Amino acid sequence: MASTLEVLAKCARICCICREFKPLYVQVHHIREKADRGTDDFDNLIPVYID
Repeated sequence: MASTLEVLAKCARICCICREFKPLYVQVHHIREKADRGTDDFDNLIPVYID
């Protein structure tokens, strides 16, 4: 199980969609939602800029 801080550190707080550095606005979300049997594993987490 990966932590939010691990994901943010690995991506250097850069959004994987827009590729912009937004350190205060990047959040970690699931690629496959937990409701759809997604996990908290590192491979299922994605850093996304939310505005």
